[in-house]
Amino acid sequence: MYVDDLGWQDIGCYGGPVGTPALDELAAQGVRFTDFHSGCGVCSPSRATVMTGRHHIRSGVYHVISDRDHAMHLLESEVTIAEVLKQNGYDTVHLGKWHMGLPFGERKKPTPYDHGFDYWFGTENTAHPSHKDPVNFHRHGKPLGRIEGYACQIVVDEAIAWLEKERQADKPFFLNIWFHEPHAPIAAPDEIVSQYGELDDPAAIYSGTIDNTDRAIARLVEKLKAIGAIENTIIVYASDNGSYRMERNGPLKQSKGSNFEGGIRVPGIFYWPRGIKAGQVEREPAGMVDLLPTICGLAEIDKPEGVHLDGSDLSPLLTGRRSEFQRHIPLFFLLPTSNPTATVRDGRFALVAYRDYELLKDLKAMNGLMNQVEVSLKRENSPELRDGGRLWSKVFNTNFANKEAEKLRIQFLKLNRFQESWIPAIKAGGYERFELYDLDADIGQETDIAKQHPEIVNRLKQQLLDITASVMADGADWNSADEAPTPSKWNSSESSGTREEFRLPRTDSPPSPKVLTTSATRDDIDSLDLHWNQFRGPNGAGTAAGFKPPLSMVAQQAGWKTPLPPGKSSPVLWGERIYVTGVENNRLTTVALDANSGQIVWKRLAPQVQLEQGHLANSPAASTPCADEDSVYVYFGSYGLLCYDIDGSERWKKPIPTPKSMYGVATSPILHGQRLILTLDDDANLPDSQLSRSKVIALDKATGELLWETPRPYHRGVWSTPMIWTYQDGTDLVVLGNGRVCGYDPKTGKEKWRVLGFSREPIAVPVAGNEKLFVSVSMRGGRGDVELDPEPFWAAMLHFDRNGDERIGRDEITKEFTLPFRPELQPSHPGFGRPLAKDPQRRKQQQHGLFDWRDSNKDGFWTKEEFTADMRVGTGQPNLAAIQPGGRGDVTESHVSWNLRSGIPEIPSPVFHAGRLYLIRSGGILSCVNTQTGEVVYRERVGAAGQYNASPIIADGHLLLVSSQGVLTVVKCGNEFSITHQINLNASIAATPAMDRNSIYIRTEDSMMVFR
Repeated sequence: MYVDDLGWQDIGCYGGPVGTPALDELAAQGVRFTDFHSGCGVCSPSRATVMTGRHHIRSGVYHVISDRDHAMHLLESEVTIAEVLKQNGYDTVHLGKWHMGLPFGERKKPTPYDHGFDYWFGTENTAHPSHKDPVNFHRHGKPLGRIEGYACQIVVDEAIAWLEKERQADKPFFLNIWFHEPHAPIAAPDEIVSQYGELDDPAAIYSGTIDNTDRAIARLVEKLKAIGAIENTIIVYASDNGSYRMERNGPLKQSKGSNFEGGIRVPGIFYWPRGIKAGQVEREPAGMVDLLPTICGLAEIDKPEGVHLDGSDLSPLLTGRRSEFQRHIPLFFLLPTSNPTATVRDGRFALVAYRDYELLKDLKAMNGLMNQVEVSLKRENSPELRDGGRLWSKVFNTNFANKEAEKLRIQFLKLNRFQESWIPAIKAGGYERFELYDLDADIGQETDIAKQHPEIVNRLKQQLLDITASVMADGADWNSADEAPTPSKWNSSESSGTREEFRLPRTDSPPSPKVLTTSATRDDIDSLDLHWNQFRGPNGAGTAAGFKPPLSMVAQQAGWKTPLPPGKSSPVLWGERIYVTGVENNRLTTVALDANSGQIVWKRLAPQVQLEQGHLANSPAASTPCADEDSVYVYFGSYGLLCYDIDGSERWKKPIPTPKSMYGVATSPILHGQRLILTLDDDANLPDSQLSRSKVIALDKATGELLWETPRPYHRGVWSTPMIWTYQDGTDLVVLGNGRVCGYDPKTGKEKWRVLGFSREPIAVPVAGNEKLFVSVSMRGGRGDVELDPEPFWAAMLHFDRNGDERIGRDEITKEFTLPFRPELQPSHPGFGRPLAKDPQRRKQQQHGLFDWRDSNKDGFWTKEEFTADMRVGTGQPNLAAIQPGGRGDVTESHVSWNLRSGIPEIPSPVFHAGRLYLIRSGGILSCVNTQTGEVVYRERVGAAGQYNASPIIADGHLLLVSSQGVLTVVKCGNEFSITHQINLNASIAATPAMDRNSIYIRTEDSMMVFR
């Protein structure tokens, strides 16, 4: 995806002012380059470089092309990325701006068909008369007339239509999507523009076009997800040059058209869930000249034979093989009409060169026209002047509403247009002056250090001269022929390239499993570890010594499979009994199964209650039971605790008020000696410890009587399950909460220690090993904001303050009411706040829940103080912390051995084995961490992307991972990443698997199955 005239600091993930959540997500889940470059400082040459992997002059394109004035075009003899992919079995599609020459005038020029595209839809140059309702789109050369809508959305509409109607499911595809935005003449929907300023403010409209394009990209990404292609689709995003609005290039020098960084440094994002590690920030200098060889490298196909490429293969940088990366030719930029005329990069240094020749222009006439434009704009106080910035740049890049000024602007552009008669002087010319900049120390290129480093200047100067000579020798002379001689067309029949599809074909699902038996017996196993008796097994560790279930299930069938009431709870075992919960006919249900046969032994319904409303991904039957030799203990958030004996007879029950939770209850009870322990944290918690609704309780497991209750005044709705940490000098009950983890005396409930510095919404269960406790908490999606300033969020909430008393009353809740996620937007903007249900009744319930959650003193009003206190609870960083035992009080500074801030899962808990922690996060990203140092041993994709809700477990030195889509992956534990098996169960799975000595039990949304 190539955008037009977007600056290095325009979009959100590059620190820009425009909200671009779709692009930010692609960057977060892929690689974001900080030192990335377009193919050139202006449009047509930049695109020629992208298509060929060669300097644009080699391909015949010296400057911006006007089809009615220039013979110049992308030479048909050039080998394009589309041709390389087409020869390797890809469908090839071009959508959007082309601007490399089309036969729309009287001149004969090739079309996208001639450059390897099977299908094309787009424009010769910019969208006309603006991005809104353009009239100049063509499909396969046929004019389409006026199309209602905005150019970016029109282009994505065509992409979606192609995917729906033209795509062949058995073929990989290449979509070359070149957006028109934010190139002038600009237009965007008023409701978007208004988020950035006045409707006639050019800067606001410019921002609106970028925002609108991001929304279009989001639609395309969703479509790719819908057709099952996203995991194996490579997405590349960049701009064809820097912005013509100088302030949008950040600290970089100059703007579009320049060979300084402001003209050529742009955003660069690479995304490929199957093959590229998420969350990388790459500082290696790179550019779109590298695209063709990089795609060849990622797709494992041959580069075009006999073709000189100026670009290098970036795939080693993208796939964790940095030591293999080599740049065979320095990054080089040459735009003949600019001064400086050329730039060559070598690591941190950039050498710029000024030409020693003049290009014949009528400068007197051009200056006169520029003065007349300024006078005309001032006469009518036109917005182009009110907007600030250089008038020279606006004349090149903005269509003026002032008709007189626009007429003068067109005359000026004709005088300044590239003349093909200049080509001989350009090819014969040289350089007269050089400047050297250290971009690490001086990104704004303010200080020329050439005199201090003559050796670097001489080395880079020689490189620049050599590359210039090579480029000019290849460059066509459009004065003497329609197409100058260039290297012959690549003969694909001589290639030995292999085809590697960018999309996983639908037939690539792993085979279904069968039964595999092992020879393990109960005598082989320590009796303490015989029973997977609570969430994640013995003490919630996710592992049990001596268990040897099957690790190879390829081409096998389940030993048995039993339908169950729907639910999310994980199975637990004691002896030959399996226990699990569900919801059947709107009733909370406990089910006991025989582990040998899979037959249901008994079902028991909880007392009739109104079921709690939670997140769609949750369930009223999400909490996992715990069991011992003669009982099973079940917690339902909608009712409370129930205890049954192994035959299903009720032993006791204890109704408990349903904790308020915006996502629904999910914490599970645990056993410790004679105590049954449960965390009851509540979204409606009060700050006074005497009135705290959040608490941790211990009951006598035999009778259900309360043994102790400890308030948790700093905690709100939590989904983490408690665990028992036994170390050399003691035993602690560990309970994770909002912003902190606390250790309690399990006998009395008294708090012993606490560690701060965690984010809101703790879900994972801590795990212990090597005399340390490991606590993992992430914000949603593995991200978190540190110390968010509550001021703008509260200011945004005051949109709902209808009576002006600077607080929000419960009676002021309207249908628009929500919590702000992006306070800079208006409440009417779809990205303003937390999405709520469309159904009016359900939406009202959600809104009142949100309100009651933050109304701490329950007086029916939100105050700034309550809102600020809540935000402070809710901020923090993703954090994996290693905690030493033995502390008292706040031990954040004294007992935390190390912290890891990246790669932290949101839902799955970590698992410990032999001095290493293993963490799986959504996207199928597995991290192995050294528990002594906190260093990441490896971080790899397991080849099964999507959501991960189930926690990993370890059996017989192997890690078992189950995705929400039902792909089970087995990874050998150790310092080297090695997948031993992978199967697709073709089921929705949120529950963590259970084990016994020779079996794995997997609970899907509506069934239980076993593999032996």
